[in-house]
Amino acid sequence: MKRSLYAQLAIMMFLQYVVNGSMLPIFSHYLLNYLHFEPEKIGIIMGMPALAALIAPAVAGQIADRYLSAERMLGLCHLIGGVLMYALSRQTEYGPFLWLYVAYSMLFVPTLALTNTVALHHVPSAKKDFARVRLWGTIGWVSIAWAFGFLWLGGENATERLADALKLSAVASWVLAAYTLTLPRSPHAGPPPPFAPWKAIRLFLRPSLLVLTACMFVSSIAMQFYYYGAGPYLSSLGVPNRALMPLLSAGQMAEVVAMAFLATLQVRFGFKALLIAGSLIQTARFTLFAFLPALPLTVLGIAGHGVYFALFFITAFIYLDTHSGATERARAQQFFNIIAFGIGAVLGFRLAGLIAQTLRSSLTGAVDYHYFWAVPAALALAVSITLALAFREEKPLV
Repeated sequence: MKRSLYAQLAIMMFLQYVVNGSMLPIFSHYLLNYLHFEPEKIGIIMGMPALAALIAPAVAGQIADRYLSAERMLGLCHLIGGVLMYALSRQTEYGPFLWLYVAYSMLFVPTLALTNTVALHHVPSAKKDFARVRLWGTIGWVSIAWAFGFLWLGGENATERLADALKLSAVASWVLAAYTLTLPRSPHAGPPPPFAPWKAIRLFLRPSLLVLTACMFVSSIAMQFYYYGAGPYLSSLGVPNRALMPLLSAGQMAEVVAMAFLATLQVRFGFKALLIAGSLIQTARFTLFAFLPALPLTVLGIAGHGVYFALFFITAFIYLDTHSGATERARAQQFFNIIAFGIGAVLGFRLAGLIAQTLRSSLTGAVDYHYFWAVPAALALAVSITLALAFREEKPLV
């Protein structure tokens, strides 16, 4: 791959994950300890946008495949999304906050797959080159976590500054929207196919993709417990606001290492072994959270998130790309995102919020995290067993 193309795609990934990484790690902490919303309402806020965004990825995939190039669609989503995120940073009431965030998610969720689509359209080899490009998304996430955490959330007014994370996310969206104008145009494979969502669904009826999609769905439900509970859990262990994002970035730093070796590991061990390894790591880290609530072990579990995400989700996306044709690539990636980060996220956040509300003490307001983390640990174990018994690699199409 040419260095100039690699640099262009790397910057795109960097900015994409600065947008999300500047606010998502502390989002539930912000809602709980700054806006003082109830745990169940936090689950609704963090899950309802994914429900609203179920339609958006399918529409974005059709547009990216047929009418508007993927990079132009990416820029439009971030341009409008940045406006909505800035409005969110100034909102303190539950109802307006919820619906603004739903509207924002309608625009942001498709960008996760659109950046994958843009990269996969241009890299010479998905198996060899995509992980190197996607690595820069993780670097962007880590960079903003340390810069914002230590440089801006230090001092006595750290809690009052939490809303600035949302403002920073808005600015990053606008920068990325402008940057997409410099990206190379994504080629179309031929005349646009007729609107046929069942073609994508038929693709996922292949045995390996059916099992993998089911496992991604359940694993995504478990993963939302982490996004919901990690910030408040660290805060309950006495971690100050300025250290929350840097500590949570341990997962992304571990992901950088895992991503650097991912292509080599895929060639040596194959997709199935990496998927099972990732799911077992997910099981182990939730078990640490549930039964060994010491800060050093918690940080180890946080680091495990990055290794899990690379071995499980990035491997799954690459497997999908090698098993879908050029004309259906964007649509297939969007469908994968609907299952994992749409429906799975809705149920995961909703379940996490309900369980946190149930386990919350009426006297102290504290959540019993022993039982809270035991639920995703059990789900992750079920995914590991299913992959071992039911997943069989099939011959790739590309």
